[in-house]
Amino acid sequence: MQDLTVRSDPPGAEVLVNGERVGMTPITCRIRRSDPANITIRKDGYEPVTRGTTKYLSGLGITDVVFGNLVLFP
Repeated sequence: MQDLTVRSDPPGAEVLVNGERVGMTPITCRIRRSDPANITIRKDGYEPVTRGTTKYLSGLGITDVVFGNLVLFP
């Protein structure tokens, strides 16, 4: 398993991992390290953002997934 931290600007965006709601940003959740995952964040009034992981996350986790913070645009 791998810890995955997702932050957004603004905070309070809904986070989905492979289409399943896991909470609101900022959040740290656990995902399977060996399986690719699609991470989507969405918030009313903003365009949703989706990023995918590689099959194997490094120890850095978040940088492999979203290259830092996800920024939502109206």
